[in-house]
Amino acid sequence: MGEGDKGAAQPTGDELTLAKDRSLVVADRSDRYMEQAEKWANLAQDEAELSEQTRALQRAIDADKLQIEEGLALLQQEFDRYSEPVKKTIETTRERVDQVKESVQRAKEFDWKDWVKDNPWKAVGIGFAAGFYIGSMLSD
Repeated sequence: MGEGDKGAAQPTGDELTLAKDRSLVVADRSDRYMEQAEKWANLAQDEAELSEQTRALQRAIDADKLQIEEGLALLQQEFDRYSEPVKKTIETTRERVDQVKESVQRAKEFDWKDWVKDNPWKAVGIGFAAGFYIGSMLSD
């Protein structure tokens, strides 16, 4: 032993046991702290991975959204391109239907007796032509 150790008291057995128990408690706590630190590190790594996955999903969603918007724009262009001619065709058809309705209504309202009174010579001419035509058909 060296000269500096002469005055130092040697620890007793109880003191050594107590120091040993304390070091075991400290070592146990240290192990638990290390385990907890590892869990937190793993959680941080998992969170980082999830964040990257989330960013990747967001990029994919943004790309899909852009494609959908482009598709909708094309559909709108096609709709605009064809809607005006279709509208014109519908309007023209409605006008023709109205004309046919008017013609049918006039035909329903036609009174041949009044027409003969108003146009006697035309009626005689039509009757003569019809008789001539029927007579020529029967004579063959």
